[in-house]
Parts: sequence; structure tokens; C-alpha cells
Amino acid sequence: MISLSNADCEQRCNPSKKNVRARLKLAVTVFAAALMGAAYGGGPPIPSCRFEGAKCGYVDAAGKVIVGPEFDWADRFFDRRAVVLKDKKYGAINEKGEIVIPPIYEKMSAFDGGMALFMDRGRIGVVDGDGKTILPALYGVIVRLSNDAFLSARSTRDKDYFGYRHLDSLNSVSIHAFNPTGNKWGVVAPGGAWRIEPKYEQVMPFSKKPSTMFWSNELPGYDGGWRLTRLDGTTVGDGVFEIVGQIDDAVDRAAVRRNGRWGAINAVGEIVIEPKFDKLGAFHNGTASYVLDGEEGEIDANGVVLTKRKVRLSASAHSFEKELVASVDGALVWADKAKTRLLDGDPPQCSDGRRLLFENGLVKIVSAQGVAVPDTWFQYVQLHCDGQSLAEKNGKYGYITRDGKLLARQYFDRASDFYDGVAGVVDNNLWAVIDGEGEFLLGPLKMTHKLIDSPYQVELERGWVRLDKALVAELARDPSVLSRPLPRRHPMSEGLAAQRDEAAGKWGFVDGDGKFLIAPQFDAVGPFDHGVAWAAIPERREWCRIDKAGRISDERSCHCRQPLILYENGDGPPGERADCYGAGVKAIEAFDD
Repeated sequence: MISLSNADCEQRCNPSKKNVRARLKLAVTVFAAALMGAAYGGGPPIPSCRFEGAKCGYVDAAGKVIVGPEFDWADRFFDRRAVVLKDKKYGAINEKGEIVIPPIYEKMSAFDGGMALFMDRGRIGVVDGDGKTILPALYGVIVRLSNDAFLSARSTRDKDYFGYRHLDSLNSVSIHAFNPTGNKWGVVAPGGAWRIEPKYEQVMPFSKKPSTMFWSNELPGYDGGWRLTRLDGTTVGDGVFEIVGQIDDAVDRAAVRRNGRWGAINAVGEIVIEPKFDKLGAFHNGTASYVLDGEEGEIDANGVVLTKRKVRLSASAHSFEKELVASVDGALVWADKAKTRLLDGDPPQCSDGRRLLFENGLVKIVSAQGVAVPDTWFQYVQLHCDGQSLAEKNGKYGYITRDGKLLARQYFDRASDFYDGVAGVVDNNLWAVIDGEGEFLLGPLKMTHKLIDSPYQVELERGWVRLDKALVAELARDPSVLSRPLPRRHPMSEGLAAQRDEAAGKWGFVDGDGKFLIAPQFDAVGPFDHGVAWAAIPERREWCRIDKAGRISDERSCHCRQPLILYENGDGPPGERADCYGAGVKAIEAFDD
């Protein structure tokens, strides 16, 4: 299905399927050697799982094999080290392909600052790039403050708290550091000696860079009790805050709230902006947004008001408080929920003077002279200053030229942006491709193949191919390839793609040549991730993680509930209580169709 492709279309044009508010966890990784090589500047080897048997190795930007296919999963290089998976255990290699950390760990994070997290028997430790243990595996969570101080909460139970999540890096931490142990936080030194015995309910790094201070809170609630604390456990001054932020090192300011009012402190903990504001945002590029006594605007690092205006609903409001009505070269234009007024003033203008006029919830394109081009009110406009614009009228989409003409003289049920001079359209369930003059280059025809956007691709027997002028010309010579049924197949992940055998009615996995490496035997499957994939096994009526040989990777992973779709309300698919396994398989089939 073709649909509007820009970020604004994600907000407006893609209805949820069957009104089920859910999102897929199908994170698909396809390694593109040339692209990644360019990103690395021709540097470290590039991971690839496109070898025989879907084994993983490393290649250079030209595709030359640097490290042979000996791994079940291979990560990118960070800090001259790459984490690899072999025989269900994680280790690391250097850029020569030499094993520097043997595959002995249950899990590992990517290297960051010369260190990585590892998991052993359900507990977390820290290792350096040569395999030397910095912290033993005794903890439930670790966050680095510096190379000789780590915020830690000890694990006292034999449990893998992360389940099937993969470890984040040492510096990855949310605003309130995630603590799955339920135990208190302390500060530990390399080797495992406590610099501060565990006593804090909550902690947070003060800076994103190495620091000798951190935020601590001995109270269990989110509001109140935050103190800036040194690595010896002493606190900075007598300041106690309800809500705190991280320091912006470029500006030397961190927002804090005390007694219900917001101000800011500097890197040594001194209050440099007295807490007086109703609200204060984080500092960025030297300024921060504020709200005070019915006015809002920006202040500088000294608290001096730079701009102010009466408080109004802004485009930063939550999506349920506003409506997307247009965009101008990608800049989104929002109105209030009732669509009576635009938020944050007039939208941008094109260099030729064209602009958008908003009135009674509708949008019109007008020229620099104020003449409507065309004289039509639209429900939605995606204005492209240098090309054809997309506009919605009565639930259908059309292309508007710079001089206000309707391209192809019709509106369509679906329409994509132009790419390489062509655009895909759908009308009355028939798909076609038009050019910049509105001429039909291909179709209309009944499609049996799938299409995706950004960039536009069409699924052919050889896989997903970008839709450009060359492909359109090829398809125009033999459009029947688009109407011949294809086997149901998922995108490639770690060298394998899930494919359904329609005769058997089961799913298996094929390699890049379309050969089944894992025979069709499953009711439903997910993509491979770190060498394993979820599969619905009919004989067991359970979902289990399988390896690239099709074997169950870990019996402990098996359960009846489908793991691929997350429902926002926390409920499972309809009928799950009566038939946990069957209802989950049906839910996956509904999203595959």
C-alpha cells in the first residue's frame, strides 16, 4: 500500500489496523556493507550475516571478507571492539578478528569508554577491552560515574533481571536510573569495594560526562529528597530539591525545583538562578524555556528573560491536544484540537512567496500576490516549495503543481511523495505510477505484492527493490510480475528471512538464495535478533526462542503467550484467556496479512 511518506503522514495518514492499538516489536536488522563502510569512513570491519548457513562474519566496505563466518551474531565495532555470539555465549574481537574476550558470558553490552557490561549467572559486572574484570558479576544494575566509580545496586537473588532484553551501555540511564533489583544504590570502586555503602532509594548521574558528583535520594517517592552528592558520600551544601535535571556542560546549568519553584544550579552545586519560575526546561544552546505568572518565553544562563509572551497552547503539546493540518517542506503545522487556530503563529513561506492560509479548520495554498493556487480548501496540505505538493480533499489525495494545477486531473485514495521523478498512487484498489507531468508510466493494475515507503520499495521475487525510474521502466515491460503471487516472506534478518510454505501452511527461514535453511514447521515466527528468533511451535503449543539451526535455544524461554506484539493497554489479543497460544498466533497472522 502506498501512503504519504513524510513524518507528518505518520501523524495523520496511517490508520491503526482494525483499531487495535498495538505496535510490533519486529526489529529487523539488515547489514548493508557499502553504506556502513561509508559511515565508518572505510574504517573497522563491517558485520554481515550473509554467509552460508546464516553465519556471521566481517567484511570491508568493498565486501571483501575480513573475518570468516564463525559467529551466530556479530555487532558493530565500538572502541575497537565488537561483541560476538558463539555457541550461545558472548565475547569480543578486535579489528584484526582476534578473540580478545572468549565467548563465556550470558550477555554483553557494546563497549563504551573502553568498558562493557557483562552478565554471568543472571548478575552484571564490568570488563575492559582486554577481558580484565573491573567489577565482578555481583550486581543487578550498574551505571558508570567515572572509570573508578560506579553507581550500583547489588543483586541478592539468582535471577536474570533483564529477561531477554540486551544490556545497555555503561552510560545508558534514564532520568531515574532503572533498578530491577529492588535493592538500594551505592557507589562501588573497581574490584568491588564499596565507596558508599548502599543506602539510596534513587540515584541519577549529575553529568553525561565523567563526574565526581551524582544526584541521590534516600526517599522512595519521585518528588522530594534529591541532594547533590560527592563520591565520599558527603552532600554539596544544604540544598534539597523535589525534581532535578542533569547539568548541561556547555552552559554549566542544571534545572532544579525547590518548594514548587524552578531555578538552576551550576557544576559545583551553587544556585545561580533563584527558584522562582512556575516551569523551567532544560538548557540548550545557552537558553531554557520558562513559564512565570501567565507568561512564557526563554531565559539565558543567568536567568535574564530574553523573550516573553502570554502562555498559549504550543506545538510542543501532546498529540491529543492538537491536530496536524499541514507541513511546509517538512516543517509540521499544528492547530488546536478544535482546529480553530494555528499554534505558534503563521507557518513558513516558500522562497517564491507561496504560503498557507488557514480558516475554519481548512487550508488553502496562496501565491505571493494572495491569489489562491488553486482556489480550493483542503483538509490537509503537504506543501513542497520545489515540487509537487500533496493535498487532501474529501478523504482523497492529489498533487498540486507550483502554479496550482491538479496533476493527472484526479485525486487518489493513496498517494506517495515523488522520488526520482516518479510517485506511486492507489485508486479503487488499483496501483499505478505517474511521473512529474501526471502521465501514467505503469498501471493501473491489481497488485499482489507489498509496497513500503521511505524510500519507496516494491517486493519482487529477488527481494525488496527501490522504486525509481529504472525499475518502473523494467516493470512496464513486464507488469505481470507484480500480479503473480509471491510466497509470504518477511525481510531478511541476520542472514535469514522468514517465509511461509503455503502448501504446508507453516513458516520456516530461507537464506539469500531463497533456500530453506530451517524447514517450514512453525505457526508463526519473528525475526532473528542476536542469533535467536521467536517461533510458535505447534506440537508444544508454545512460543520458544530458536537458533539458526531451528533448535530451541533455551527451554526457559518457552511460554504460550505471543511475544511479538505489545498492546498499549497491557491486554493480550481477544480470546487469549480461552486459548493463549491460538489467540496469539491469530493476532500475528492478522498483522502479517
